[in-house]
Amino acid sequence: DAVRILHIIEENQADITARPMEYFQLLAVYVAVVRLLPRVVFFGLDLPSRLNALSIGQDIAITAACHAITLNHIDQAIETLEQGRAIFWTHALRLRSDYSAIPTRLRHRLLELSQILEQGSDVARIYREKEMIEHLTVKRRQQAEEFHKCVEEVQTLPGLGRFMLPDEFSTLAGAAEHGPVVVLVSSESSCHAILIKC
Repeated sequence: DAVRILHIIEENQADITARPMEYFQLLAVYVAVVRLLPRVVFFGLDLPSRLNALSIGQDIAITAACHAITLNHIDQAIETLEQGRAIFWTHALRLRSDYSAIPTRLRHRLLELSQILEQGSDVARIYREKEMIEHLTVKRRQQAEEFHKCVEEVQTLPGLGRFMLPDEFSTLAGAAEHGPVVVLVSSESSCHAILIKC
């Protein structure tokens, strides 16, 4: 539904010079959707459903990046592209993160939840009963939400404000330390090349 709404909004946008505020609002919506994608991936009970969510997410990230470029928000475009590109690995790494710097109570709960979410990631292939799959789906969503709340709690602690957050442009631009990096962005509506130099 979120994808459909975004497309409807985009199709009804006027020229950017005529209604610039709406374009900035749409960019904020795109960025919010891309940031939520790693959480959505947790919910899938089987690999095909998770891969489908990832595929949709990458398309949204590319569209969002093109939108950011149109608004001359190059930093935001790069950050959004990276988030969309790395959703699968972000999801996997979130479950295997190093929790050693986290207070004991939260560390143990995050480890426990990450193991549960990783082990129970393909239960739809094991169980065939509709009621059981629905029950497991609800339970998995609750566990994923608890995991996310624990992560948010960790982010409020001193020195851990960036825990499990995606890299910012200042970090990503470090890839150009040994030479310029060209990022190609192609969508149905436009094509761009971004040159990053240190």
